[in-house]
Amino acid sequence: MKAKMNLIALLYVLFALPGLAFAATYYGDTNGDGVSDTVTTTTSSIQIYHPNLGTTKTYNISGTFAVYTLSDTDGVTGLEVVVVRPNIITVINDRLASMGNYNYPSTTYAIHSVSNTNSVAGNEIIVTMPNYVNVIHDSNGSISSYPFLGTTYGINSVADTNGAAGNEIVVTIPNAIKVIKDASGTVRTYSFPGTTYAINSVVDTNGSAGGEIVVLIPNSLKVIRDATGTVVSYSFTGTTYGVNTVVDTNNVSGNDIVATTPSNIRIIHDKNQTTSTYAANGTYAIVQVKNYDSIADKEVCYNTNGSPNYWLITDRTSSQASRANCN
Repeated sequence: MKAKMNLIALLYVLFALPGLAFAATYYGDTNGDGVSDTVTTTTSSIQIYHPNLGTTKTYNISGTFAVYTLSDTDGVTGLEVVVVRPNIITVINDRLASMGNYNYPSTTYAIHSVSNTNSVAGNEIIVTMPNYVNVIHDSNGSISSYPFLGTTYGINSVADTNGAAGNEIVVTIPNAIKVIKDASGTVRTYSFPGTTYAINSVVDTNGSAGGEIVVLIPNSLKVIRDATGTVVSYSFTGTTYGVNTVVDTNNVSGNDIVATTPSNIRIIHDKNQTTSTYAANGTYAIVQVKNYDSIADKEVCYNTNGSPNYWLITDRTSSQASRANCN
């Protein structure tokens, strides 16, 4: 027991020491020569071994740090090393043997993701901080800042919602969804006043370029078509409902929304804004949604407490039939 306590105390001391980084290794082509390099952290540096050259380059870093990811952030061949430090994000450009710093001296921050948001070659670093979303454009060393003053917020996803080059940043705040379009430096707001909401997914539902934002609110399912700035509503008045999955069920471009209510399964075809309703045979549960007939869409299989117990919905033919199981 005493030895165990000593080990715990030792680990605590090691992790608490400022400036201590434990060795970690990453792999990727960092100098753009087409050969994967080895990136290794030490207590005070990041070392990159170039096997094609047989050389090692050392980048000294003071204080605590960790490698967040290897990603092309400048749009030129070769991956950059994105490093998080207290109050600083450092980007190592090994091709140029340089280090660039983006400072956050008076606030906490967190990197949400690294993704291309401005349609220009090179991925952006998406940073959350109190009251702001920052987007670091390492290709030109600039930062775009999007304020969320006086409200809580969270990033739901980073995805193409308008069909144009560059991903959008989908942000949730109380009573509204905001879509940051970093390519144009603008923000579009979709309001849901006086109600709660939840984003189910961001996926193509209408067969056009750009993913739609599927939103659940009491009594209604909303599909935000950000490409056109419009919202389509599907009523669930007088019943509870949920979304099981969003997949292609009718072999028509655009994914379909498989929704459940206590008495039926409704499949929303957002491409043509119609709904197919399938009455469930008793209390039911969807077992799985998969391809059962080798045609390029998926069927919905569910079981019930009635007889027969298993049913397969083939939405492409607007039919359902009993079956032995859902295997």
